[in-house]
Amino acid sequence: MMRERRSPHFGQDEGPTTLPELSGWKEEEKEGRKERSTAFVFAVLAVLFLVGGGVTYLSFRQVYYNTPTEKRQYLAIPHSIDSLKELVAAISHTQEAAPSSVLSAFVSLYILKQGFSIPGSVFLNLLAGALFGRVWGFLLVFIICPFGASLNYMLSHTFAGSLLTRHFPDRLAYLRTKVDENRDNLLYFLLFSRIFPFTPNWFLNFASPLVGIPFPLFFISVMLGLAPYNFLCVQAGNTLSQVTSASDVMNSSVVLQLVGVAAAFLAFGALRARAKKKHDNK
Repeated sequence: MMRERRSPHFGQDEGPTTLPELSGWKEEEKEGRKERSTAFVFAVLAVLFLVGGGVTYLSFRQVYYNTPTEKRQYLAIPHSIDSLKELVAAISHTQEAAPSSVLSAFVSLYILKQGFSIPGSVFLNLLAGALFGRVWGFLLVFIICPFGASLNYMLSHTFAGSLLTRHFPDRLAYLRTKVDENRDNLLYFLLFSRIFPFTPNWFLNFASPLVGIPFPLFFISVMLGLAPYNFLCVQAGNTLSQVTSASDVMNSSVVLQLVGVAAAFLAFGALRARAKKKHDNK
């Protein structure tokens, strides 16, 4: 009985077709996971935003019902100096009748905007000065500002950081390099970054846990570093009638002053690090 002779090339016709198919399937699976992870992040952010928005809405309901009917049309998030003035005029009576409602609504709105990096913080700082005065308005913003920014830090640390890693790898690498270079004087570097008027604070908030910035230093740098800017805005809000546009708050003179203060912190940190290095080498 003759045995069937198999070709030494048996199966080679199937190999080249199955391996690329398997490789392509793995690539599709990887892309699918990436898309699902992005969708998951946005879904969680949407849920958290709805929860925060719901809390803010409940706070504003109390303000709404305590505001005279003819002025309720002006109860909206300010987006310009004119709308801000209309809002202040509308809730001036409400603040006297129900000050706790106005305070809770302001705090919840401020943290919501900070926590999700929604533009327009300058108008809320102006609103703080107009409603609560220069001293109490600044103290209020001074306290709640780092809590709002801390939400950015926590969101990035838990799950949202993958979006930055995926879409801003070069900027993250650059920031990580700067953080490593200034590790010995990291607080002063962070204060410089916060005071410097052209720093994208939203990116710094979300990127901080990804580049090795400890949370305590992050919190302190936000509280102290943004204090000069917040104070200028609150002070301008205290005399809101004299403000005609946002440029009145951040004019060229103020910008140069902030740049000078930021440079002073950076220089002091560099000198301190150099002195420490010389001391360690002795």
